[in-house]
Amino acid sequence: YENTGYKQEATAFAQYGYRLKRWLIHAEAQYRYARFDYTGTAAIAPLTWHFLNPKAGISYQITPKQTLY
Repeated sequence: YENTGYKQEATAFAQYGYRLKRWLIHAEAQYRYARFDYTGTAAIAPLTWHFLNPKAGISYQITPKQTLY
């Protein structure tokens, strides 16, 4: 068999941070879209994925050179 694959991909990213004295609250999110299409002699259905990767955290600045996550 002989097939050719085609890939479409998109991604978006957002980040937010809020500082309150020595505290830092932060959040991030990444969205990713991927689609694979194939043409050729073997019948392969298109594949589509949607991903959302969230991330959040809090850190505390103990001294100017030390931070606790």
